[in-house]
Order: sequence, then structure tokens, then C-alpha cells
Amino acid sequence: YCTRQMYGYSPSWALHWDYRKKGILEEIRHYNADVVSLQEVETEQFYQFFQPEFEKDGYQGIFAPKSRARTMQESEAKYVDGCAIFWKSNKFKLITKQVIEFNQLAIANAEGSENILNRVMTKDNIGLCALLETKEDIWDNGLPAPELVRQ
Repeated sequence: YCTRQMYGYSPSWALHWDYRKKGILEEIRHYNADVVSLQEVETEQFYQFFQPEFEKDGYQGIFAPKSRARTMQESEAKYVDGCAIFWKSNKFKLITKQVIEFNQLAIANAEGSENILNRVMTKDNIGLCALLETKEDIWDNGLPAPELVRQ
């Protein structure tokens, strides 16, 4: 996504993915967040870079590529971007995940409106949700009320 045409004011070395991905990871590590959500992550970069790096820091993660990846061969699908969610595995347990395909929701709710269909059919936007449960052993001062543990 970072090309010389789009970012002509940036030095070319700063546009290379090998440089940028280290900076992205460094920034995320700085904040030491319990949950990290990323968008526009290429499938291959999730599995080859982000997942192994986050695992070193005690995270687990899930990923969902954009819908068009299902129509491609693996050699092409690895370049399709999507959404990723990582969480500290010592604090949370994944209960379930849900991929939201916005164009499918729009089609289901368009009620025949061509304007809506024309607007969304050219898009390939998704969302990824994770239902996480807090692990009991992270509470230093005892458990909170049961209705607050699972949100």
C-alpha cells in the first residue's frame, strides 16, 4: 500500500514493508495492550510475521481475510488483507469468533434498493469479532461479580 506515488515525500527506505512492519510491532509492544486489533493485514503477513511475533509476547490471535480470498488460489489469496485480533493468553480465553461480511448484510437488508446494492457490491469489507472470557487467575483481589466476568 505504501508506494512512492502515494507517499512521494517519504524516503524510499521508509516505505519498504520490512522497515514498516518492525515499526508497527515496536509501537504495539510499547503499549503492552491486553487486546490488539489490526486491519489491512495480509494473510501471509499474519501467519509468517504477526502471529509468531505476538506469540513471543504471550498473545494468541485470530485472523479473517476479506471474502474474495475464498475465490482465489492459495498463491494469490496469501496477499489478500483482512482483520486480526490478538489477546494476552494469560488473561483471556477465546469463547467464539464471528466474521461479519458487510456486503452480505447489506444484500440481506437492501429490500431491493439498487442504490444500496450498487454501493456495497464493489466493496469487500469485513469485520472480525472475538468473544473473550477473562481468566479467573488474573484477579488479584478476588473475583468480581459473576455478571461482570463474562462480557
